[in-house]
Amino acid sequence: MPPCTRPMTFTKESRFCSWTLFGIAAGGGARSERASKRCSHGGQSNPTRMLALRTAKRLRVKHAHAPARRVSIDARVPAAAEASAVPKPPRRPLMSLSLAIGLSVVIVSTVTVAGISAYGAHRINRSRQRWFTDKFVLTPESLRIAYKTVALTTEDGVDLEGWWMEQTVRGRPSDRIVVGFAPFLKDKSSLLAVARALWDTGHSVLLFDFRAFAPKQAPHETIGYLEVRDGRAALAWVRANKPPSAKIGLIGCSMGGAVALTLACEDDTDVACIVTDCAFASLEDVTRFYLAHHLFPRAPPAFIDVLLRCVCAWTELLYGYNPHDVGPKHKLDKLRVPLLLIHSNNDSVVPIEQARIIFESVSTPSQCKECFVVPQCEHIGFFFADEMGYTRKIVSFLDTKGFAPAKP
Repeated sequence: MPPCTRPMTFTKESRFCSWTLFGIAAGGGARSERASKRCSHGGQSNPTRMLALRTAKRLRVKHAHAPARRVSIDARVPAAAEASAVPKPPRRPLMSLSLAIGLSVVIVSTVTVAGISAYGAHRINRSRQRWFTDKFVLTPESLRIAYKTVALTTEDGVDLEGWWMEQTVRGRPSDRIVVGFAPFLKDKSSLLAVARALWDTGHSVLLFDFRAFAPKQAPHETIGYLEVRDGRAALAWVRANKPPSAKIGLIGCSMGGAVALTLACEDDTDVACIVTDCAFASLEDVTRFYLAHHLFPRAPPAFIDVLLRCVCAWTELLYGYNPHDVGPKHKLDKLRVPLLLIHSNNDSVVPIEQARIIFESVSTPSQCKECFVVPQCEHIGFFFADEMGYTRKIVSFLDTKGFAPAKP
């Protein structure tokens, strides 16, 4: 490797050294060489300097007509300086910038997904805002139905309220009892029209509020997890107050239908039949549908899967349950009672696939189950599109398959 050199600067103090080195390069005598060595050691003897000047002058005269040649005058650099003077590899700013941008994207994406999933978990488990209008509702008395208010208490200590509309047949309490399960964030008065049709056809009816409408606000609500406890309290009251020979039918809309199916899968004692309107089989599936079709319709499936897992993780961490376990999906094989599924074809909340999952998973005999799909209708919109057709469909099913006497 050639030695690292540096050019000498011709200052006033080094002029003498330069002339001396020039004399050595031009073939000067030993005196000039000794003078150059003395100069290189810092010597400043005047006789030596004069001798060097005379020698240089003679050389200039001698070589005045000779072709000029260029002499490179370099100063050697010590070994330590040579090692330190090795050029460093150039920095790569583009690589550093790309790494910084990539790391920033990862951090921002992680924070965004965590924030969205935490918000989703909060939405599923939020507490309903109470308003003074909560008491501005119709009662059975508004429809000329005799009723009484009953108090229910859940297994976790939440106090609920229900309306018991008892019907009599030939002076005796009816042995057909229907329990109504309201939709998500709807109070019991939302099922009064259906209750009137059932009461007119000889059925006793119990409507009750889920904990979202409890007289004293519960810590929080869910979409079918804690509400199963509310349904158990309602069924326990009916079983404790019904005639010994009476059978129970369950009617639920949306979340209420999922709760009714879950309770029947757990214990179908005295349960004669179930009617659901736009019920879901799994809360996890409904959450996935909402994320993919409402919040992020253009997102790839992989992103939706990651976001759904984060929502489930946040829900389990903050509220103690996983949406994967909410709904009757994993218990439907235990259901054997007659079943009527009503579902809207254009449902944008609970897709029609949920009705197909329920219909194909239950163990009910094929002649005792029915799936009625309503065309060109939104979520739980069949009643409002055709009130008479809706109530006739339900009453007909109860009479022919639900409460029909068992064949010998």
